[in-house]
Amino acid sequence: MDSSADAPAVNGVGEISCGAGCGRRRISAMDKLKRSAMLVLLLLSCVGCDQITKDAARNYLVSEAPISWFHDTIRLEYAENAGAFLSFGAGFSEQQRVILFQALPALALAGLTMVLVVSNGLSTIAIIAWSLVLSGGAGTYSIECFTMGESSTS
Repeated sequence: MDSSADAPAVNGVGEISCGAGCGRRRISAMDKLKRSAMLVLLLLSCVGCDQITKDAARNYLVSEAPISWFHDTIRLEYAENAGAFLSFGAGFSEQQRVILFQALPALALAGLTMVLVVSNGLSTIAIIAWSLVLSGGAGTYSIECFTMGESSTS
């Protein structure tokens, strides 16, 4: 029996097919282009909005007193911390902070990006969901790198 019949093959129009019965969806070059375009658009828009709101907080809230609504149920206040969520890592050494807050997230974000770009089995909604996760991570990562871990705007 010829095993090449079950191997994926590229046909003349840029589609990948794997023969009868393999159960894989055919992915065209246009599908990959659309997926990449959607990923880039979501990344740029979400990271851009994240950076704009953080910049606005730095410009308008730093010197202002906290703004409170509904008997302090909702409060708008500028805050910075030296670590991550709830100041996790604030007491770490500089080397530990670089590894934990810069090197490891960079690897995780690169890995997630690769999965989103090359994976054939993700649905559109899964791609959008994971792109939003990637966008949040990329926005936070950019702040961490540009401020060299000095602060994180909440």
